Amino acid sequence: MTRQKVMISLNVSTMKKSAEILKEFLIKEGFDVWTCMDIAGGEEYRDEIVTGIKSSYFFIPLMNEEWGLSGECKDEYLLARRLNLTSHESGKSKRGEAREPIFVPIAFSGLNWKAHSHIELLAASTNFIVHDDQNLECGNTDRTLNLVLRALKKVSSPSSLNDNNNSKHEQQQQQ
Repeated sequence: MTRQKVMISLNVSTMKKSAEILKEFLIKEGFDVWTCMDIAGGEEYRDEIVTGIKSSYFFIPLMNEEWGLSGECKDEYLLARRLNLTSHESGKSKRGEAREPIFVPIAFSGLNWKAHSHIELLAASTNFIVHDDQNLECGNTDRTLNLVLRALKKVSSPSSLNDNNNSKHEQQQQQ
């Protein structure tokens, strides 16, 4: 099985350490993880971010108030969302499979959900993992990391979605 690529979207000034904790954890679990902190000096950082989003299977925004206020983070979200909504039509994913990139957002305490329309829109269509503190250095970090891992593993194989659909169909036929 190929390693699924994960992009972590973050506000670097407030979530750098949290992103490092999550990235290290996911790499140990076999995922290929990328953040904007991986961009080498001199590279066109916006081009690299676009490439990172386009090549990701999962998009994990670390959502705190600063992420919600950041124009760069909002641009990352909007591109990932557009790619997700058009992934069947573009051929990135097949009908009957999850649209890509798959969103696995983590919301941190202090986030004003209703103050940011892009966060409200995502909340309307996606389950969030809510961390009980302001970063992954504090709070119940193991719980949050394990919830992220469970979410990624649940859909990391396109066949898992088909297996779930088939078993639901089989259960309905048996009734």
